[in-house]
Amino acid sequence: MRKTLLFSLILVGATVVLVVYFTLLIDWVDRYFVDMHRPNQLKGVLESAALLVYVYAGIKFFNRHVGSMR
Repeated sequence: MRKTLLFSLILVGATVVLVVYFTLLIDWVDRYFVDMHRPNQLKGVLESAALLVYVYAGIKFFNRHVGSMR
C-alpha cells in the first residue's frame, strides 16, 4: 500500500512538473519567434540557460531516483 501511494505521488508530481516545463517551453518558443528578446538579448539568453539547467536537473533526478526503482 505504501509503495502504491509513493508511486502515485511521484506520478502526479512528475505530471505537474512536465506540464509546467512544457508551458515554459511553449512560452519561450513563442517569444523567440515574435522577436520579443531582440531589445533585451541578455534576458533571452538567461531564460534559455534556465530552461537548459531545468532539463539537465530533471534528467539527473530521474536517473538517480526513478531509474533506481527498476
